[in-house]
Amino acid sequence: MQEKTLYLLRHGEANPLNDKGDLERSLTINGEKSLSLLLNNLCNQNIIWDLAICSVALRARQSLAILQSSCSKKEVIFSNELYNVSTNDVLTLVKNINDKNEDVLLVGHNPSLRNLALMLALDGGEKYKSLAKDFPPGSFISLKTQIKSWSNIQPRIAYIDEFFLPKTD
Repeated sequence: MQEKTLYLLRHGEANPLNDKGDLERSLTINGEKSLSLLLNNLCNQNIIWDLAICSVALRARQSLAILQSSCSKKEVIFSNELYNVSTNDVLTLVKNINDKNEDVLLVGHNPSLRNLALMLALDGGEKYKSLAKDFPPGSFISLKTQIKSWSNIQPRIAYIDEFFLPKTD
């Protein structure tokens, strides 16, 4: 059976809401620094993806741009289906991913990303306990599965391989 990996990135720390609205909130300097440090961790672990699906929100697009800065350019889809949606909406999106993509990155928001990770991951272990406590802006998690098709993804089917919390130094 093939292994498929789902990577989840909660966008980096964002500036407060302003008159431009929530969709146009940009990353803070701290958010940018944290994601740059995350990029170093991902490169050190040789973590790459075939496809990135990203929320249309500015902070999510900026977060993805930082991660893509040193990766070879992969296919990117910007989707309204990752902004202000339920966990089940995101699960449906995952179930519809083309199976040619073995490793997929979702860049989005809480609570849907954290709840999706909690739904898919096998319960137990320190990484699961840490996820259950918090998934702050700039967090990244990899969920490994032994499924042949994304349409087969379901609760308690993945194990947490990597879990990076944001750092600024």
